[in-house]
Amino acid sequence: LELCKIIQGHASIESFRCNFLNLALPFLAKSMPGKPKKLQGEQGQGKYTVWDWFEIDGSKSSNHHTIGQIIDEVNAAYNCSVEMLNYGSMLVYSMFHPNQKSQKRRNTNLIAYIKQTEEASASSSSSSSSSSSSS
Repeated sequence: LELCKIIQGHASIESFRCNFLNLALPFLAKSMPGKPKKLQGEQGQGKYTVWDWFEIDGSKSSNHHTIGQIIDEVNAAYNCSVEMLNYGSMLVYSMFHPNQKSQKRRNTNLIAYIKQTEEASASSSSSSSSSSSSS
C-alpha cells in the first residue's frame, strides 16, 4: 500500500505508515514514520541526515589515500561520523566490523583494496561457473 502512495505522488511523510506483520504470531503493528534528525555541517556545507550519502570523485583525489584517511577527511569536513563506506554494492568499511578488522581496513589503500576484492570476486565467479559447467 505504501508503494501505491508513492506512485500516486504523496510527498508528505504524514501520509505514510510503517507496518509490521508477524505470521508466526497473530501480530500486526502500525506506526508513523518520523523525519530523521538534520545535522549541520561545518563551514556552511549544508544540512544532512544519517540517510544521506556523499560521493567521492576518485579522479580528483590521490590514488594513495588509505580508507582511514578518507574517513578522517569526511569526518573533519562535514562534522560527522562515517559509519559505512561503499563502492557500488561492496561494503569497504563499516563501524560494525570487529575492532581489529576495522583498524586493519582503515590502514589499507582504498584503490588497492577495491582492485584486490574485484579480482578475487571475478576469479571466484569464473572458477565456480567453470566447475558447474564441467559437472
